[in-house]
Amino acid sequence: MDLPGAMSARVPDMLRGACVMPLPPGALVPLTAFVAALFCGVVMRSAYDLGQPIPVGDERESGRHFLQWCMVMSFTVLLYLALKNMAGIAGVPAPDAFGPWLRAALFAFGGALAVRSLVRMQITMFRRDAVLTPSIPEVDRRAPVEEVDALPPLPALERAEPEHRFVGGRNWPGFLIGALLVAVAAEGWDMQSLCLLRLAN
Repeated sequence: MDLPGAMSARVPDMLRGACVMPLPPGALVPLTAFVAALFCGVVMRSAYDLGQPIPVGDERESGRHFLQWCMVMSFTVLLYLALKNMAGIAGVPAPDAFGPWLRAALFAFGGALAVRSLVRMQITMFRRDAVLTPSIPEVDRRAPVEEVDALPPLPALERAEPEHRFVGGRNWPGFLIGALLVAVAAEGWDMQSLCLLRLAN
């Protein structure tokens, strides 16, 4: 990826075209495996949420989030081993030619993350939570029946209206990150190079 043209005028001639973010040989394989695992994790988490729905913001989401990251780590190891052993054969590119695959994985992961976050924002915006009421304090069972009238009156029940927010939790950052990854993948970089960021020529 080249820097924008507005910055190219300030780059000295001796530094034009220099790589500022080089990758070591073979680094594209684990990167591709990790990004592809992230995409699989988002898709499978979304499918699980559809199959076993819970309210957005439910306390059980933290457990599902932990399981999602465990799955991402497992997928990363499996995909890395598979891609490393199959590199250069059976239609799989060489280890240093995984640029197009990494670009496709970034595009897929960014799109999936942006769509998921957008849907969650819409659900958070339009859903109506169940109206909550405070718990009723228990009556002292040790009081004799004839002394029930002497007990203090129970407090009046108040209906607590839940807060409705358009931006909640990780929805807005997730949407921005997903959109940014889609933009980076659409812009692309030199697929025959291990340089992710190069100064303008």
